[in-house]
Amino acid sequence: MEEREAHYSLLRRRGSSEEKDTSGRPKVAYSTTISTPVLIHLCILLLYCTVTFTIIKIHSSAPRSLPVLPNAINGLTTLYDTRVYNLLNHSKYVGPPSDQSIDESWIELLDPMYIRVQRSELERNGRTSVSLGRNGKEPESFLAWLGVFHELHCVKLLRQWKYKSHYFPNITANEADNLESHTDHCLDRIRAAFMCHPDTSSLVTFNWSNNQQPVVNGTKTLHSCINWKELIESTRTRAVSPQELAILKNPLSEIGDNN
Repeated sequence: MEEREAHYSLLRRRGSSEEKDTSGRPKVAYSTTISTPVLIHLCILLLYCTVTFTIIKIHSSAPRSLPVLPNAINGLTTLYDTRVYNLLNHSKYVGPPSDQSIDESWIELLDPMYIRVQRSELERNGRTSVSLGRNGKEPESFLAWLGVFHELHCVKLLRQWKYKSHYFPNITANEADNLESHTDHCLDRIRAAFMCHPDTSSLVTFNWSNNQQPVVNGTKTLHSCINWKELIESTRTRAVSPQELAILKNPLSEIGDNN
């Protein structure tokens, strides 16, 4: 009997939470639920993080458009208009050398090629060049081409190479190799220029003829073109004459002569 009472007493002590609390201290109720204001703030924070992450992802994955470089020199007139080209029309810049007017057209086209630029313009382009000295109180100027004249020079050379027996009748094997390298350079220079400044203003279409494949329709194609005359006129004051070019002396050769 005593063992049964002792066992009961032990069980009662272990389950003492069922007994009435006589300490007099108030009981604290703990809740596992989140209050409404806290829940609202958590939702706002989650929404903010989601939007921020989405914006960062869009900007990091989107292709970036770099700003267009300004004109290489100051004061250029770059006006554009729309023109209609007919590729089937004859051009005064192509044809056999027997037509003297073609060479004259090329001379006229490349006449304004050499211009003088200022030191600040060279620095803006990250370039150096041959000095043309000073003209009175004017600052020192330097020899340059606008980039377009490099491509035009190359087109002229390719035409001349096509008729090399006329334009280069007595060249040596070494000179021929150099010209071959030069024409390769010119071909790639023109390719690079076309890809750098692609003509996206025109559309090439096709038609059927007696051929089995569609052929290019080269009539009346629209192009957005720079006003060439206005562009060249804006460089006239910078022109370097053939006489100025003729008197230029290579300082490196003078150093070699002194040695």
